[in-house]
Amino acid sequence: EYEIKGIEVKGFPKNIYLIKIEDINFGYFGSDTPESFFDGISSLDILFSADTAQTVKIIKQFNPKIVLVLNENAKNLGKELGLEIEVLDKLSVKKKDLSEDSGAKLRLVSLKD
Repeated sequence: EYEIKGIEVKGFPKNIYLIKIEDINFGYFGSDTPESFFDGISSLDILFSADTAQTVKIIKQFNPKIVLVLNENAKNLGKELGLEIEVLDKLSVKKKDLSEDSGAKLRLVSLKD
């Protein structure tokens, strides 16, 4: 666990990371994250996705507003969810943009190389 300049980072075995920046909760889960691990997580705003099968389960459980797709294989995620992947030069996010009140819906995002 680390906290540096208001950024909280928690790392766990099997490539699991939970990050909190300005009240925005980020998560990255390795492809073999045990299901029991998810019980200890209260909310997730942005998910970094590298594993399509596990990502669908995480989306259903936590309802993140943004899923940042990390590899070419994860593009199947868009097909599975019936959503287009937005390809962006950069992604800027504010907590207010992620609230239910703002009408935020699930977005799949990939950043240009």
